[in-house]
Amino acid sequence: MLKSWLAAVVCVGLAASAFPVAVAADDLDARADAIIASFTVDQLVGQMNQIAISSLLETKTNNLNETAVRQFAKLKVGSYLTSIPWVFGPMLEIAQNPLWARNYESFGEDPYLVSVMADAIVRGLQSNKNTAACMKHFVGYSKTQTGHDKDGVTVSDFDLLNYYLPPFLAATKAGVLSAMENYISVNGVPTVANKKLMTDLLRHDMGFEGLMVTDYAEVNNLFTFHRIAKTRAQAVELSIARTTVDMSMVANNASFVGYAKAFLEKKPEYLERVRASARRI
Repeated sequence: MLKSWLAAVVCVGLAASAFPVAVAADDLDARADAIIASFTVDQLVGQMNQIAISSLLETKTNNLNETAVRQFAKLKVGSYLTSIPWVFGPMLEIAQNPLWARNYESFGEDPYLVSVMADAIVRGLQSNKNTAACMKHFVGYSKTQTGHDKDGVTVSDFDLLNYYLPPFLAATKAGVLSAMENYISVNGVPTVANKKLMTDLLRHDMGFEGLMVTDYAEVNNLFTFHRIAKTRAQAVELSIARTTVDMSMVANNASFVGYAKAFLEKKPEYLERVRASARRI
């Protein structure tokens, strides 16, 4: 199966390298469709497997400088130097609890300010078409009552839509190419298996068409941490059936591929859902 996955990756790479630099978006979409249409089931499921804030402050006022954010993003520090075209940032959560251990990654507590910075950094990172930004961690991750990472949160629809969502909506409007979900449960439902957030809100209401990657091992965590799946296989099935998650982030374990293939053998009606994920990847 690994050989099949590698073959698919090489196929995509060779096809992409053969394209001229200046190609119409419609042409690229058509070629992507042709590549995905040629994939076997193995190849389809095989695809599924921040910055120093102080440097961006105004000297006298300590206000965040939108221009500096964009210039920093254009440098692509780390990602550019190592030839990695995908950046796991920006982190667009709202800093609302001083006890939360990840406040240092945030642009602050003001949804408007974070939204402005989201637009700036996404446009900066993706300005020369060589790097994909990734908005994270969708959504409500920072609304922890205790400050403990991974604590589940309870939030009203009003607060979610008006306080926590605006930065992600701004990034989407700026053309962000990918997104990452989070480690938590929102109102009792793990995000990685949450149809309301991951399909209805993200894809339908926001119109996000990019790649959605899980936070680390979150599909597995439906079994080991969230305890809503009886087995690892069922965890994979839930993530495919309930959401539009495209890629499971687990660098040292490819069991997702086998479980996904077995699920498709039982439920072939989900093949087009998996094909859509492969295309976004």
